[in-house]
Amino acid sequence: MANVGLTALITGLLFLIPPAAFSQELPSGRWWKDPKVIQRLGLSGQEINRLENAYEESRRRLIQSKGDVESERFELETLFGKNNFNENSARQQFERLEQKRGALSQSRFQFVLEVRKILGPERFQKLLDFYQQAPPQSLPPRGNGGRIR
Repeated sequence: MANVGLTALITGLLFLIPPAAFSQELPSGRWWKDPKVIQRLGLSGQEINRLENAYEESRRRLIQSKGDVESERFELETLFGKNNFNENSARQQFERLEQKRGALSQSRFQFVLEVRKILGPERFQKLLDFYQQAPPQSLPPRGNGGRIR
């Protein structure tokens, strides 16, 4: 019974440990299709297509990376749930989990870099400012996909 409680505690703590944090936050979803954003940033059709392609590629990487993180987290939880707990094995598994979390953060950051390349420094900052200053009801719905964590 104590092992079940310990496993639950460790699992909860793993969700609270944030991956490498990044201070910038992009809006989530396909914000480049919002007419207000298109107008404010002066996006061309070619730029919209480039953003769409970058988004699709990024989503594929994120889906794979999230699956990898979940798989490594499961393996660590399994180790904590065993009666014959091996601390060294748990440490090694934790390292594998952290490597996968790092890869996930890299995937998220790669999309931010692509957006900045496409928009350039001024319009990239304009995008960040627009979403930080606009009243929430005037913005397209947000999910957690745009948050860089």
